Formats: sequence, structure tokens, C-alpha cells
Amino acid sequence: MKGIKLGLKMSLVVLVMLSLITLSFSSSHSSDVTNRFKSAMCNLYNFLRDILPVALVLVIILAGVVFVIGQALGAETRARANVWATNMIIMSVIAVIVVYLFPWLIDQLVPELGINQACS
Repeated sequence: MKGIKLGLKMSLVVLVMLSLITLSFSSSHSSDVTNRFKSAMCNLYNFLRDILPVALVLVIILAGVVFVIGQALGAETRARANVWATNMIIMSVIAVIVVYLFPWLIDQLVPELGINQACS
């Protein structure tokens, strides 16, 4: 029951956010909205691309620390720490893939923006 309530709340939040986005886009001219959206997507991509190496190094160091600490503890904690460290490394690889596929994905979803050329 608790999960259903949480799902309904999240659905309501998403619906409200989409409604607000629709209202904000409908109030201005389409070319202005296109330029603002393109600028926002490029800024987001550049921010993620710039912060990604630092975040990856920190996550890999943290994964190593978790793994080493887990080796010093009991068998159950060692197994959990091993899984946590492995998941941190896997999520780092997924983050790299997502960040570098971001312009291509936006270009596939909204080809008229030309994000690939604008963000290069």
C-alpha cells in the first residue's frame, strides 16, 4: 500500500512538472524556445563533460576504499563491500556512456535543434 501511494505521488509530481513545462513553452515564441532549449542542453552537456573526470576519479577512489575496508571486516560485510565497490565501478562506466551519448540522444529525439553541431 505504501508503494502504491509513493507511485501515485511521483506520478502527480511528474504530471505537474510536465504541465508547467508545457505552459512555459507555450507562452513564448517557438524560435526563442528552441534557442533557449538548445542553450540549456549545451550548458548541461558541457557541465557534465567538464565535471565527469573529477567525479569518476572520486568514485573510483571511494570504491577502492570501500573494497579495502570490507576486506578487513567479517565475511558478510566483505561480500557487501565487494558488491558495493563493483556497483560503483559499473555505474561510473554507465555515467561515461550516458554523458557522451547525450548529444546524440537529444539529436535523435529533437533533430531540428541540431545539438550535435551546437555542442561540439
